[in-house]
Amino acid sequence: MLNNSWGKANIESSAIQSKKKEIGEFFDQLLVKRKADTLKDAKDKIADLEKQLSEAQRASSSLATTSFELETLRSDHKDLGSKLREAEKKRELAEKQLAEKNSEFIRQNSTLMEKRRIDSETMKKLQDDVKHLRTYMKTA
Repeated sequence: MLNNSWGKANIESSAIQSKKKEIGEFFDQLLVKRKADTLKDAKDKIADLEKQLSEAQRASSSLATTSFELETLRSDHKDLGSKLREAEKKRELAEKQLAEKNSEFIRQNSTLMEKRRIDSETMKKLQDDVKHLRTYMKTA
């Protein structure tokens, strides 16, 4: 075999070349493994992001439904407030009418009581007159 510039045999040079080739292949495999791991991590991250997106879309849909329900409740609350004010006005009017009728009833009742008292006095006078008339008739 021929000697190279350092004076060693080409076999040693061939061994070095072989080692270089092994190291190159090792680094290539390491690079491929690293890229596979990176690709796997990226796929896992994509799957996780898709899951988060799906959850966010469900939450968004739920939020939209809840928002619609909230607006419906606000509208119902406003309607009920209006109806309550209307009912309060009707109640106040009814209380006023009741007070007027109660006052009228009290006046009528007091008038009747006064008439009854007067009638009672008149009856008592008439009974006294009848009694005196009987006494007079018996003695006459």
